[in-house]
Amino acid sequence: MILFTTIEEFKNYVAIDAQTDIDTLKPYIEEAQIEFMEDLLGETFLSSLLTDYNSVPAGEVTGDNLALLPYVQRPLAYYTMFLAIDILSVNVGDAGITETRGQNTDPAPKWKVDSLKLRSIGQGDKHAEKLLQFLERQASPSKYNAWYSSSANTTAGGLIVRTAAVATEHIDIDNSRRIFRRLKKRVREIESGLVKRLIGAAQYDEIVSQVKSDSLTPGNETLVGYLKPIIAKKALYETMPSLRLTITENGLTIFSSNDTLVTKSAASKEDVKHLMHSLKDSESGYLADIEKLKQFIIDNITGYPAIEASTAFTSRPDPGPKRPPVNDRNAKHFSV
Repeated sequence: MILFTTIEEFKNYVAIDAQTDIDTLKPYIEEAQIEFMEDLLGETFLSSLLTDYNSVPAGEVTGDNLALLPYVQRPLAYYTMFLAIDILSVNVGDAGITETRGQNTDPAPKWKVDSLKLRSIGQGDKHAEKLLQFLERQASPSKYNAWYSSSANTTAGGLIVRTAAVATEHIDIDNSRRIFRRLKKRVREIESGLVKRLIGAAQYDEIVSQVKSDSLTPGNETLVGYLKPIIAKKALYETMPSLRLTITENGLTIFSSNDTLVTKSAASKEDVKHLMHSLKDSESGYLADIEKLKQFIIDNITGYPAIEASTAFTSRPDPGPKRPPVNDRNAKHFSV
């Protein structure tokens, strides 16, 4: 089952020749649903949406799914094009792999094909984030519950930096779902490690609980605002060395433009080094953001009793009272 019935419906979202048969795209739509949409919607919710869409009359959905369907179909269409582009211009059969040529047409040059693939995956990512934002606003135990109660729910894990859209507010990943999936493991480690050390376990647990129930207090909303850039920048900093690499059964290889992470060209070592420095440095990187957070906590500690009672605050060194040095004119050394 797929979430499109006609090529005209598919064309509502991406430009494609009207003569293309929807059956030609069906294998790629199915693949995109598995590879991309299951991660966004969860297997159970995607299955229920497919059942609703393909029931009689086919191509129609009911209830709350009417508002949801365009948010699902748009990224699905772009992801389908990303998967299909390389194959649409060739024929695979008994004669081997051949190219299709018409009287007035020629196959597009490779750079145009690569550019179209890059745009397709980029647009798919952007609209995938819009789909998640829609579900975060609308989902509840009584509405889209199959998503709300699943691990696909981006608020369910309680992460402060929970989507590519949140991360993109602080680092340049252009709403890429695939890059964010690479960062997510580091995000979890940073939040459960560094963040707990910065604000204390009790304060962090309180924030996680409120994120899950979408009930952040104004004070915690402000605190989260200081934490997001620290988490996002440090996650990218720690993941950066491996973003250009993939580990397979054939060993360690450099990512190419047709792998899961699509780039126009590989950055040089110096480019990577410069970006890593900017992500970390004490003026604009996560180290600077940590200092801003610490100063905010010092200035507003009365509003955060959980932090005040934690080792994140009480373990700070006490410099003691400032006293003027006592010097004896007969001594050999003076303090200044």
